[in-house]
Amino acid sequence: MTEIVEPPRTYTGRRNLIAEKLEPHFQISGMLPTNTRPTSESVEKFWDNSLLCSWADRETGRTRSVTISIYRAGDGEQRAREIRDMMRQECPPGLDLHTPNPEAYEIAGPQAGEYVFILYYLGHVRAVVGNCVVHIMPMGTGVELSELADPALDIGRTVGCSPYENDFTSPEFPEEWRNQSVGWRVEGGPT
Repeated sequence: MTEIVEPPRTYTGRRNLIAEKLEPHFQISGMLPTNTRPTSESVEKFWDNSLLCSWADRETGRTRSVTISIYRAGDGEQRAREIRDMMRQECPPGLDLHTPNPEAYEIAGPQAGEYVFILYYLGHVRAVVGNCVVHIMPMGTGVELSELADPALDIGRTVGCSPYENDFTSPEFPEEWRNQSVGWRVEGGPT
């Protein structure tokens, strides 16, 4: 049985704990925070105690990034069923969603009420820990999504989705980030 740990009381404390959990995979200490709000507007309309953290590479702010989204679902078991249903609808018919494959699969958590969903077709990991839902969304990091199953569960257990004090402050972005062209680019195409 996992020891229950009281989560940090502030947004900053929780963001720092998330960064600590992800450091071995993403070297967060070498990245800069990029989110401009403590939560996503779309998520906070539907779920309580949501939290959003994102970091990106220092050089460009877009070559390598990771975003974490956490929220409290009314019923974690129901949310896990909804994710399974989504996978069945969006993945090729007949795909075994309980064994590793290139589209998506589920890993049963080590404890009752814990589930991890490796969603290659969406490029992220979702974990349900009790009523807490954690999304880890890396881009350009080269990290294998299945390696994020344990960190996702750990974040759900230690950061959780209880109320927190919002001490969020918007990060300062480097000047180099401001002078970049925006929009879609094709690898090997014009910059």
